[in-house]
Amino acid sequence: MADHEGKPDAGGMSFAIVASRFNDFVVDNLIQGATGRLIELGAAKDAIKLYQV
Repeated sequence: MADHEGKPDAGGMSFAIVASRFNDFVVDNLIQGATGRLIELGAAKDAIKLYQV
């Protein structure tokens, strides 16, 4: 297994989150967690696209 050192940096990247419309309670919390973590790592809010299917 590879070891990674340092803090991940999401700045300057684009991200897509694809989420189900089923089971809103669980999925909404997962979306919030994923977007929150990406922002903590330096991703811009406008660089995160959400697609609900």
